[in-house]
Amino acid sequence: MTMLSTPLYGSALFACLLLVSPFVLTRASAAPPRLENEASAPTENWTLTGPLTPPVDRISDEMPLSDQKNAANWTKFEPLWDEFSGAALRSEQWWDHNPTWYGRAPSRFLGEGQNVHVKDGNLQLVMRRDDTLPRERFHGPDEAFHSYSSASVVSKALVRYGYFEVRSQAMNSGGSSSFWFASQMRDRKTGKRYRSEIDVFELGGKAIGHENAYHMNAHIFETPADGRRHWNEGGTWTAPFQFADDFHVFGLLWDAEQLVYYVDGVPVRRMKNTHWHAPLRLIFDSETMGDWLGMPEDKDLPSTFRIDYVRAWKNSHTDSDWHEAFTTLKDPDVPTNITRYVRSMDEHETP
Repeated sequence: MTMLSTPLYGSALFACLLLVSPFVLTRASAAPPRLENEASAPTENWTLTGPLTPPVDRISDEMPLSDQKNAANWTKFEPLWDEFSGAALRSEQWWDHNPTWYGRAPSRFLGEGQNVHVKDGNLQLVMRRDDTLPRERFHGPDEAFHSYSSASVVSKALVRYGYFEVRSQAMNSGGSSSFWFASQMRDRKTGKRYRSEIDVFELGGKAIGHENAYHMNAHIFETPADGRRHWNEGGTWTAPFQFADDFHVFGLLWDAEQLVYYVDGVPVRRMKNTHWHAPLRLIFDSETMGDWLGMPEDKDLPSTFRIDYVRAWKNSHTDSDWHEAFTTLKDPDVPTNITRYVRSMDEHETP
């Protein structure tokens, strides 16, 4: 997702910020451990065509669906593990909005009690039509926010490498349902920025032509060597089902050598990891993407993106300390103008 003004996070096709350095990364000399369900997957950049085979049965909730026998020796990574079984979002773990991005116009992000809810054992992100919202311009003269609101939840923890899994159901509208990673870091050795993003999925549950499309991507926006130059590596798997119809399990294996994307425990894409080596924050959100997915139809709103759980694991191959290599550029814990704006809208009456 692309935001080239002030925001630090966005979602796939457009932008966000993440910083990586080609100078400080040390590649692991050993090959990564193979997951139980990964042995026959290709080693070059590849995207699945056809159905998911073979099917994977869940034996244990403690292990990734793709590695139920724990062949890769995973251990739980608590900062990014949440079953969403309570009555509210855990404030020590999550922001109920994106503290560095208002949203993608015309829809703005609103927080817990407005469009973010934890109930019925799910994290729920709502998109709605609301003509009582003020018409405002936050990023520039070409971006007018009006008539729509949506939601974003961002992790307070930064992470580099691991296995990440969610069980979720896309919203049944043209609004996006997205699970992705981003942040903005500074390379300590060069003092320069390296901005990137990993999009595990961007789904258009009822967007015409996208109902079955599993969109995956990884973006680079700026490097110390090349300056600002946007490029990306991505792929789309066409599912034999629609993502708004039911819950599915989505996974990402991210290590120094590769990114592997999973649906229901089966690999659907693999790509070499050439640049994605800086710590990132985990993000769920929903956006209006009129130029790509089309605008949601009013009759489909409000609509809800549901996340049953998020789970994360580390092992010896993904347990890396990034603090000597990177530092954060900004501290989102310090209230931003965006946080203050979202808090000012907490009492806005929703239709």
